[in-house]
Amino acid sequence: MAPSSLLLCWSILCLAVAGGGGGGAATSADPLRLPCLDNPPELTADGDSEAGVVIDDLAGFPAYVTGDVHSGRAIIVASDIYGFEAPLLRDNADKVGEAGYYVVVPDFFHGQPYNGDPSINVTKWITLHSPVKAAEDAKSIFAALKREGKSVIGIGGYCWGAKFAVEVAKTNEVEAIVISHPSEVIADDMKGVKCPIEILGGQNDPITPPSLVDHMQINHMATASLSLLLCLAAAAGAAAAAAPPRLQCFEHPPDMKAGGGEAGVVVHDLAGYEAYVTGAAHSGRAIVLASDVYADKVGDAGYYVVVPDLFHGDPATTTVNFTEWLESHSPVKEAEKAKSIFAFLRNEGKSLVGVGGYCWGGKFAVEVAKTNEVEAVVISHPYAVTADDMKEVKWPIEILGGQNDTVTPPRLVYQYVHALRQRNDIDFYAKIFPGVSHGFAGRYNTSDPFALETGKQALALMLDWFQKHLK
Repeated sequence: MAPSSLLLCWSILCLAVAGGGGGGAATSADPLRLPCLDNPPELTADGDSEAGVVIDDLAGFPAYVTGDVHSGRAIIVASDIYGFEAPLLRDNADKVGEAGYYVVVPDFFHGQPYNGDPSINVTKWITLHSPVKAAEDAKSIFAALKREGKSVIGIGGYCWGAKFAVEVAKTNEVEAIVISHPSEVIADDMKGVKCPIEILGGQNDPITPPSLVDHMQINHMATASLSLLLCLAAAAGAAAAAAPPRLQCFEHPPDMKAGGGEAGVVVHDLAGYEAYVTGAAHSGRAIVLASDVYADKVGDAGYYVVVPDLFHGDPATTTVNFTEWLESHSPVKEAEKAKSIFAFLRNEGKSLVGVGGYCWGGKFAVEVAKTNEVEAVVISHPYAVTADDMKEVKWPIEILGGQNDTVTPPRLVYQYVHALRQRNDIDFYAKIFPGVSHGFAGRYNTSDPFALETGKQALALMLDWFQKHLK
């Protein structure tokens, strides 16, 4: 089944479970009662067509399991208050399993789901079956899945199960979640979410109305709403890469023989560096590019652009031992050495300086951003940048990642964002470009229209960021 078809299945389930939820207002005595209890599942439906089986004890929980037992990717489906026996829920779990996932639908209520008895106060029932507590109790499930070789895990949660999914997403147990017509999820929950999240709401949902969904998106990262399948696919690729820097860092090397048409010149000694310089020499705004990508185009936007040879005539090639090369060309050490460049620019009247870094240059840019040498940085498909680095950055930072980047996969970009959000003292922006791998912002196949357009978009975002912060 194609990813788009599977997402449609998720959406159909959302609509089927939530359908008819617009009638009536919630009462103050039992605020969840009316909409949450509309259209209860038909629990007496024939289960002969189910592809999975019920396991009595999966890490302490009864569970319906289906799909590819040998897959390294697992999805946990967290039900609404009616529990794991709903046939429609299991049918959709089977469809997810057909897409190549190992799917687990745990009985989080241990045989005591809400049974439709009108005498039961749902609010009190939820107090006894807290999704927050269930998320804590479910750690045994994630541990069991990882022992079974499930290295990449996602959650799809509905109503009650959505709150469960969000609580788990505040930990390091999962790579991505989808929540549909959630209950008890608030906008502040999004501040603690550490992984990609997709939020599916309904126009007439009185529990999680569109206005609340908007607040959730604002408090999360609105630019990176990736689907569960795409995030898991990218994360699985990252987990499978034995030597992540090697494979993608060396794809699409630049054509070093191509030349001509350059607007700038090579300076043989700029504060001790050979450098390509271009753009407006009299501008008070300077950009240091840790790569020669788009230097002239950045200069055309009114900046004085410097592309120093940070490798001193010894750039990496496809034939070098990359690990050994990195040991002698540390971006951390080079950021320290490059202070002479920034001093030179200040002496030349460049009062506002930014750095744009690609791959190795992304780490260089981040290290410089920990000092007072610059006013803003942009990093594209960075290499060797960690979430802890974000705790030390002093200046506005834009982070551009790729969905299929195995060097800096989407999950790591989300960790950057989570670290920055905890600080709340510098401006930041992050975007994950769909369908592209490492090198998408500069070293791509120029004969591929999609890759070319993505590169143009990355350039436009970088220029917008510098325009915003270098003024």
